[in-house]
Amino acid sequence: MRPGGNACPDSVSTRSSQPDGAETLGESEYGWKLTAVDGRETTLEEQRGKVVFVNVWATWCGPCVAEMPGIQALYDSTGKQGVAFVLVSEEEPGTVKQFIEQEKYSFPVFTTSRIPEAFKTRGIPATFIVNRQGGIAHKHLGSADWNTESCRKFLSALL
Repeated sequence: MRPGGNACPDSVSTRSSQPDGAETLGESEYGWKLTAVDGRETTLEEQRGKVVFVNVWATWCGPCVAEMPGIQALYDSTGKQGVAFVLVSEEEPGTVKQFIEQEKYSFPVFTTSRIPEAFKTRGIPATFIVNRQGGIAHKHLGSADWNTESCRKFLSALL
């Protein structure tokens, strides 16, 4: 299965980097408890002030699995530029860890027991790009090809 088209806007404008009515992350979202696949507990607070690519997914979700290679490629090309990646599943930690190790993904993966309101959607995969000020600059529901020039430009412009 091939992910759908590019989900990133072609450019960053005032409107796309902080759309009218865009939700700004509050303390409850920054307090979001996450557990890394290595067992380390953390919160989203570690990413405050950064551009953050948040992807909510599951191992049993075909569209989620289909977009992972593109996310890995985007991570490989932008992760060292200062974009933080937070891929989150509500599944059992052992299931997620086994999947990530089997597929040899190196992006940061976490499990959680709850999804904060700002990141809740009617389905998965769901991807949110958070700007450095804590605003949700872009939201996409469904599978996408994230490894595109427009995505890299969009993230770079937010930095």
